[in-house]
Amino acid sequence: SHPIMAHESHQYRVLLATNEGALHISLYPDSHPAKPAQHFIKLVEDDVYDGSQLQSILPKFFVEFTPHKIGPTLSNSPHVPTVSFDKAGVVALGPKNQLVISLDRCDAIEQKYFVIGEIDEHDVETLVNIGLYETDANHIPFTALQIMCAKILQNKTPGSPDVNPKKRKGTFKEPAPALQRQTTSPFKRRKTDISPPASSGSISLPPTGPEAFDLSKQASIINDEQQAIKNSPVRAAMQQADPSLMLSNRSISMPDLRSLNIPPKWPSRLVIIRHGESEQNAVLDLPQVAENIDAIARIRDADVKLTQRGILQARHTGLYLSKTEKFDICFVSPYFRTRATAEEIARQLPYNIKVYTDNTLREKEFGRLHGLQAVHVKDRFPEEYKARERDGKYWYRFPGGENYPDVEMRVMSFLERLSREYAGRSVLVVTHQVPYKMIRAVLQHLDENQVLSLDAVANCGIQEYILDRRKSPEGRLKLKTFNFVAYDADVVEKETTFQPTSSSSHSTPHTPK
Repeated sequence: SHPIMAHESHQYRVLLATNEGALHISLYPDSHPAKPAQHFIKLVEDDVYDGSQLQSILPKFFVEFTPHKIGPTLSNSPHVPTVSFDKAGVVALGPKNQLVISLDRCDAIEQKYFVIGEIDEHDVETLVNIGLYETDANHIPFTALQIMCAKILQNKTPGSPDVNPKKRKGTFKEPAPALQRQTTSPFKRRKTDISPPASSGSISLPPTGPEAFDLSKQASIINDEQQAIKNSPVRAAMQQADPSLMLSNRSISMPDLRSLNIPPKWPSRLVIIRHGESEQNAVLDLPQVAENIDAIARIRDADVKLTQRGILQARHTGLYLSKTEKFDICFVSPYFRTRATAEEIARQLPYNIKVYTDNTLREKEFGRLHGLQAVHVKDRFPEEYKARERDGKYWYRFPGGENYPDVEMRVMSFLERLSREYAGRSVLVVTHQVPYKMIRAVLQHLDENQVLSLDAVANCGIQEYILDRRKSPEGRLKLKTFNFVAYDADVVEKETTFQPTSSSSHSTPHTPK
């Protein structure tokens, strides 16, 4: 994913005047690719976003505005790598001109979105207030929010070519009288009229900033429309006929199918965490690993313990999770290192949480090759090494062990259980690296190459999904973060006093409380 350049000089600034307040967007001069940023400027010039509605809010994730007008889309643009938002206020453009603004850091917005800029710091408070709007189960806000107008406030840097030289910046274009829309019904969405009188011709752009727009007047117009819709006899009749309908203020022509009382299919939140650093992880990182390989292989995989560094990683991760949404339940692999990680995380939470072991979450079984690296396999089991080279890492099945598809079948069984028994709940999972990756593979339909291209998962790396019901009433799990580390590695290192040795690997494990 490409980095967010938060401190670059900006070529353009765009004002979104909403009935909650002003949002100023500073566009990145070197957006990746440049075409979406140029496309966005053209949409603003063509007033595509004037009258746009706040379509949905995913709490602590992002808000999405849907254009009121239909304009040329980015559907033919090449996809870019999955983008990352490193903070609140980063703005991305979707293929159908949707504006997505992040409310928190998130690692995996889908590939069809393009990062184009960020909200100015002094407007972040307005964005936070928007993110606090209450929504229904489908993420539709109960309080309607509208972009009353979107205008370019700052031109390009001196000497750079025009993005769209055919149209002058800084003027309003007088609409043809025959095309001026007349508002005849309070039940039709009214486009905010910011055009000058027909006799005035083109006028200069008014002073920039929030004071340039009478937001209270525009908000009053919108509120009058909403109140008229709420008091409509048609709406009242529909509500009386079926009290379960959750009618929005957007249209009374027919009920929104997403607003029907359809139960969710998935947990409302799913967080997967890899265990903290284990003694096997630590020993395999030592230069003299060959001297310790037999000691590693003699310990049953289920009995491998955490190092002190691993315990501290789990502790700091628990402190981070204690400040997020409350979990309803926790599932953990039966292996010692995952149970110890879950126990340390649970200690940091300001509430009690039920923790259950689930055998489907255990690590991929390595069979006879447990604890051995490729170089040791080549030396001790040359035939197996040749078979692994032939079949590849994904398909090769260890003697007495498993391959990636075997783990995938286990993970599918676990996810089916979550869907069946814990839909709508907040679920925490503590597992191992291969199941961690295969959960994403199942939910996002990844193939062999995509799975193998995933980065190595950090100890206590966090993978998080949020239930998204915008496109289907039962919802789908949308990836928010993958392999996110919540602790400061330098702080953990300073707190670490234990250095793993081969002798410590013989300790008898105890069952965590």
